[in-house]
Amino acid sequence: MPTRTQVWKSAGDRMKLVALTSEQNNGQIIIKSAHSDSVSKTVIETEYTVDIDGAIKIKRQIDISDNNLPEIPRIGIKFTLPGDFNYVSWFGRGPHESY
Repeated sequence: MPTRTQVWKSAGDRMKLVALTSEQNNGQIIIKSAHSDSVSKTVIETEYTVDIDGAIKIKRQIDISDNNLPEIPRIGIKFTLPGDFNYVSWFGRGPHESY
C-alpha cells in the first residue's frame, strides 16, 4: 500500500488555496474554501458554518478528477483551539484522533 498510494503521501503539503469566501446569513457566518493539488488534480472544498451560539459545523467534499488514481488511505482535518476555552463538545470518537 505505501508504494501504490504514494501520490497521496504529500498531497496535504501540496494543496494550494484557490478560493476563499465568507458571508453572513441569519446570524451565521459561512466560510468556504477550495484547495487544489497540482499533482493529483484533486480539489477539496470545505465549508465552515459558525452559529450564533459558537457551534461550528464543517462540511468537506473531495473531487478527484482522475479515476485511475489509487484509493486515498486517510483524510483528516487538524483543528486547533485556544487553550483557555472552557466549553468544548466533540461528537466524534475519541478523546483522541479517530477515523
